[in-house]
Amino acid sequence: MSAAVTLAPAEMRVALVYERISMDREHDEAGVERQHDSLLAFAASHGWTVGATFRDNDQSAFRGKVRPGYEALLAAVRAGEGNVILVSEVSRLTRHPRELEDLVDLVERHGVDVRALRAGHIDLTTSGGRAVARILGAMARMEAEQMGERVRAKHAANARAGKAHGGPRPFGYKRGEEPGTFKVVPAEAAILAEAARRALAGESVRAIASDFTARQVPTTTGATRWSGTALVGMLRSPRIAGLRDVAGEVVGPGTWDAIVPEPEWRRLRAILDRPAVGRRPRVALLAGLVVCGLCGSRMATGWKRNPGAAPRRVYSCRSGFDGGCDRINISAEPLEALVAGWTLEQARLVDLSAARDADAVLLLGRIADDEAMLSDLAEDFASHRIGRAEWLAARTVVDERLSAARTALGDRSSTTLDGVGDLAHAWPELDFNARREAVRLFVAEVTVGPAGRPGPRFNPDRVTITAR
Repeated sequence: MSAAVTLAPAEMRVALVYERISMDREHDEAGVERQHDSLLAFAASHGWTVGATFRDNDQSAFRGKVRPGYEALLAAVRAGEGNVILVSEVSRLTRHPRELEDLVDLVERHGVDVRALRAGHIDLTTSGGRAVARILGAMARMEAEQMGERVRAKHAANARAGKAHGGPRPFGYKRGEEPGTFKVVPAEAAILAEAARRALAGESVRAIASDFTARQVPTTTGATRWSGTALVGMLRSPRIAGLRDVAGEVVGPGTWDAIVPEPEWRRLRAILDRPAVGRRPRVALLAGLVVCGLCGSRMATGWKRNPGAAPRRVYSCRSGFDGGCDRINISAEPLEALVAGWTLEQARLVDLSAARDADAVLLLGRIADDEAMLSDLAEDFASHRIGRAEWLAARTVVDERLSAARTALGDRSSTTLDGVGDLAHAWPELDFNARREAVRLFVAEVTVGPAGRPGPRFNPDRVTITAR
């Protein structure tokens, strides 16, 4: 049974201030600035020292996306940089019950207090305090879910009327004078029509996207980096055929003009929806970067299947992959989220758009591809899809390519993601290759230590990230 935290005297209290707002339509941070002023005034009125301030502007705590400010706050708690977390409401910290339980464990382990301006002192080390926090969290989650239900109902009504949905303007269109309408942007429409013609003629969408990047074609944000994934989304969208959809399914005509005639668009979508043949899609963000903390071997990616439970993706130390010890594995998704959050925090210190080195970016892409291929080969061998001789032969070739690429890369560090200035803001829209490239710009190695106490819960203290 845990003992309650004894509050330190006022002069010894060091506050870690966390500010978050879910939606900032104007991108002026006015909402979080109001929180900032209130929180600092509260700390000053109690005689507390503000150790650090962490901010996630225009970031939801409900959707489960990486929040760099929140991850940095947790890191500060682990480092002992403060003894009280100060927020305006508990829901600013989290709206996920599972995430709340992880926070409870963390503050209890490090003896940290939680203060919310609109809920007072919440002692997460006592059963009563935890009950209050869980009730507040459950109510906040219910409110978020109800808001989502209302928004979905509104979208469904708009769809039945053929009206456009809200959000950022789509490439090829701009908002019309009447709500729920679009107007064609001729220059962008010509680009989409060109992409449709080339894809119908058999050219790969990835090649088309690379061509647009080389031609410096601007996107709706002004960036000139195009990803195949984003372009596929544009071409698959019924919107470019003048049709209204809900979750990708056509429900009727829209209130705007088509860029691609409907018959051509339907043929195009049939091509784009055709199942891929050959190599499995890559999902391992950290392939080639994760090493075992016991034996130092690289860890492979794969799936862990336990009876009665859904399969989960893991990084594991395997004797058949890199001569490993077979003693360590870790869930892939929370590990990747942790490293992504760390990457985004590091990216705040540099201007990605200021440094351009096309050769280094190309080499990083080749290295990422070959590291992913090694992981795929290990999975194929472990699953008996190929034999040991085939695995060794293929691995020798890939290892030689990797060695040559790494030698050529040398000590380069001035690489960039073309057109991306604020990596944290752009992250949700980046495709897999761009995210891999971003991680490799900052991360040299991710070491995973033993699990320690048994249990399925992810423990970030096992992870050590080595900067490049």
